[in-house]
Amino acid sequence: MRAQVADVEICKDILRVVLEGAPELQARTPLDALAELRANHDAFRRFLLEPPHGHADVNACLLLPAMEVGAQNCLVVAAQFGYAPVAGTMVMAACAALSETKEIAHDTGGTLCFDTAAGRQRVTRRDLTGEHPQTVWQTSRPRLCETDALLSVGGRAVRVSLVHSGMAYVVVAARDLAISMQDHVALSQAGRAVVAAAREAFALKDYGLQGLVETYLVMVVGDIDRQGARPTVDVAWVSGSGLVANSAGGTGALAVAAHLQSLGALETGEVLVTQAPGGPFECTLLDDHAEVAGYPRLLGIRTLQDGSF
Repeated sequence: MRAQVADVEICKDILRVVLEGAPELQARTPLDALAELRANHDAFRRFLLEPPHGHADVNACLLLPAMEVGAQNCLVVAAQFGYAPVAGTMVMAACAALSETKEIAHDTGGTLCFDTAAGRQRVTRRDLTGEHPQTVWQTSRPRLCETDALLSVGGRAVRVSLVHSGMAYVVVAARDLAISMQDHVALSQAGRAVVAAAREAFALKDYGLQGLVETYLVMVVGDIDRQGARPTVDVAWVSGSGLVANSAGGTGALAVAAHLQSLGALETGEVLVTQAPGGPFECTLLDDHAEVAGYPRLLGIRTLQDGSF
């Protein structure tokens, strides 16, 4: 296997963009591409993410040939937990990598478009005079599948929201889990327990998500703080394996915003700052779409290669 990749950092997460060398697929739609990669090319995902080329904090995306008119590429996420339809950080990283490494055609306003299994994604680079330009992911509003639902976690009944924002999230308050946002071990344990409980209680097919996502992820949220210029909330992104990420991620930030809006704690058009250990994202739910802003930094371009063909 051989691939040319661009490594991009956002909020201390490493995002690997495959520029060349992705598997050639028979698929003609983004959803079919996702299914084909899951069925036939998990070895390529592991090649990108596991030693000697990767580690547990690396996630990736594949830039495939565009499958629809007007798109720069078809984008598929290759995450630690498997192939996935979209991730906001990956869309931002792909924009940063392409803007700095290739001749690309931006449409009006400097926006790039990517096709994904979760629909058309747009991303715009702003404030180009800064050291690391702000990059804004523009997508559809997240879908609130359940709100104020009861879930039994470790013998405790907790209230959760289920949100589809490109990935499927269970959003739960840290105080309801009786854990601290600073306790990494407790967050990891809670993530595993919440995902296990959600798989039993909330079948993905009941929300029309079968074939699109394969598992739940967890967003643990603290109390919203309105003392500053913008509402801010501490968050933790946790996978079903207990991995606690450095950042909220783009889809995770959207899930938190949808959860808070369902509680009446966030207004449409209000900018929410989701604060994670690696840094913040700025998230806004608008009437007809949603936006997440971050600051990607290109680390470098390199070629990965092993002895298999």
